[in-house]
Amino acid sequence: MNENLDSKPNEPQDLEYSLYYEFEDFNPELGLITRLVITLGPERVPEGFKHDGPFSDDLTTLYNEGIVDWVSEVYFINASNEPITLEPKKLGVRKFQKQFSDVVTIEPQKWFISEPLIALDSFYEIEADFILEFNCNNLVLKFEDVAKRMTADEIKNKYNAAL
Repeated sequence: MNENLDSKPNEPQDLEYSLYYEFEDFNPELGLITRLVITLGPERVPEGFKHDGPFSDDLTTLYNEGIVDWVSEVYFINASNEPITLEPKKLGVRKFQKQFSDVVTIEPQKWFISEPLIALDSFYEIEADFILEFNCNNLVLKFEDVAKRMTADEIKNKYNAAL
């Protein structure tokens, strides 16, 4: 048995959270990977984007008080050997909503990224409730679930062990 001798049972562990939330599902019948990625901060905010709504005229104050950009995007990955037809309908993350009107064909082993849902919300969260609705090959699919904020170690282990 290999134990960390520095840690004590029932003692909180120090976790370094990343700037990313993620939810992922694989549908074996369709060969479709659906991945919701929420990025905190300006990294995925499109150039020239302007927030509207309450408090958007004083972003500096908001950013100084723990409010950040939340950019939610859905990656639809065709892991099958056949093209799939995809029609995103709706994405809701926390209290924010976006309707879609795209209809796309995703070739085998290719992917499509939805338009982003961009909002302002708290930096200090570790889970985000969401709803995602879309059609795939004329099947209606819906997720009501939770995207979890990934730790720095989870990001490193999943995407690039050399980081």
